[in-house]
Amino acid sequence: MRGFLTRRLAPGGLGHTGHVRWPSEQLAQRIAAARPHCGKTTVVAIDGPSGAGKTDLARELDPRLGAQILHLDHIYRGWHSLADAPPVVVRDVLEPIASGQAGRTPRWEWGSDEPGEDIVIEPGGVLI
Repeated sequence: MRGFLTRRLAPGGLGHTGHVRWPSEQLAQRIAAARPHCGKTTVVAIDGPSGAGKTDLARELDPRLGAQILHLDHIYRGWHSLADAPPVVVRDVLEPIASGQAGRTPRWEWGSDEPGEDIVIEPGGVLI
C-alpha cells in the first residue's frame, strides 16, 4: 500500500515472524500506544486463514479500543472478486480517512448478489 506504514506488533519486536497468541489486553495496550499512520487513524489488519479467529480477535479488541471494525467479508463483491477487495479498501476507505474524511464503500449483499448500503468509516481512533 503506497503511503501507508506497515508494522508488526509481535512480541519479538517489529518484523518478528513467529506465531504467537498475545492476551488481548496486552495487545490492546500495544495498539493503543501505537502512533497513527493513516491520518489520525491507527489501522490494524488481522490476517489469517478461514476459521483462524480473526473476527473473534477483532471483537475481543473492540471494547478495549473503541475501534471501528471493517470486515472484508462485507467488502468482497461476490466470489469472483476476492482479489479486488484490497484496492477497494485503499481507495474507498484508507485514502479518505488518511486525509481526514469519512471512508465509505458499499456492503456486499451476498443473498441478492449486489451492493447494499454504504459502510462508513470515520477518521480517527482505531480501525480494525
